[in-house]
Amino acid sequence: MLVDRGYQTTTTEGTGPLQLLPPPTGLAPLSARGDGPVFYEILAPEDGIWEIGQGIVTGNQLERVTVLSNSNGTTGLINLPAGEKLVFSVLPASRAVYVDESGALAGADLVTPVPRTRRVDTGAGLTGGGSLDADRTLSVDIAGTPTAADTTGSTRLLVHDTAENALRAVTRDTLLADHVPDSRRVIAGGLVTGGGALGGDVTVTVTEATAAEMTAGTAAASVATPRRVKGAIDARLATTAEMQTGTNTTKLATPAGVKAAINALSPVTAVGSTDPDDYRLGFSSISRVSGKVRAIFTNPRPNTNYVVQAQAPGIYLDSSPDANPQIPMLAITKTTDWVEIEIMMYGFGTGSTSTAIPVTIVVYG
Repeated sequence: MLVDRGYQTTTTEGTGPLQLLPPPTGLAPLSARGDGPVFYEILAPEDGIWEIGQGIVTGNQLERVTVLSNSNGTTGLINLPAGEKLVFSVLPASRAVYVDESGALAGADLVTPVPRTRRVDTGAGLTGGGSLDADRTLSVDIAGTPTAADTTGSTRLLVHDTAENALRAVTRDTLLADHVPDSRRVIAGGLVTGGGALGGDVTVTVTEATAAEMTAGTAAASVATPRRVKGAIDARLATTAEMQTGTNTTKLATPAGVKAAINALSPVTAVGSTDPDDYRLGFSSISRVSGKVRAIFTNPRPNTNYVVQAQAPGIYLDSSPDANPQIPMLAITKTTDWVEIEIMMYGFGTGSTSTAIPVTIVVYG
């Protein structure tokens, strides 16, 4: 703040606020334009002391705030001596702006001014703008933005239109046209349980019937799956042991189960003889090996806890068959893969004998 003809004196000493004395006639006090900031200069001519700065004037008191320069060559407050000092309003050169010889603005601390031809232009979504030779008003220009004449009453939302790479205002109803509110619910009914609002993930469940429920046939809130149906049917089928005992009156028997029960009850599991024309069951082959008869099982046995019965007719001496009979003794060897019969002759008399006699083998169990 500058004051025309602002001039006062002070007898204040030191570096504190100045108590200003009334100005001479024809001059004005530093507070002539009201209290507030003011540029000042203090001068003590006889002592060669001066200070230029910016302070705050309140009535007839000046508080020295900022020192711009002084007679000490610093920016610190001058320690004023005794006696009268001159205080007047001054425009410091470092704060002055003026027109130079070319007509351009100049000054020690002048910031380069913006020419009036400088423009403020608008981009996408805005209108207005122009050069700075007048006030300019910028306005939002977004497609669909409501105006004062808009009476639809619908709430507008700003969205990014990816097709046009621009903002667009749409109503809430338009934005949600292909969507549903998160309060919408998935409600389970019938045999389905679970559900809930779409504010989070929703799980619905169908309960699978247990084997017991399938058998009982009374459950109404569970679903019969193929595996449960099979389990229920299997639970209704009699086991081989149950069909052998013949006492169960609630379970069913299938043809395959009946056959398995009959087979399990039959003690004979393999039968055959050395005669190739005889019927064979359970043996893949019966042959003679080094004077022994070996019968090979069609399927290997799990163990050797089976019973073997072998039979061979009596053998007689060819010199006197009626008087010298010989009885064959059979030694049996059991394995999981085959049964072997060794023929050993016992009897009376002497003469040639033959062990190539027919042998019948029966396996039980």
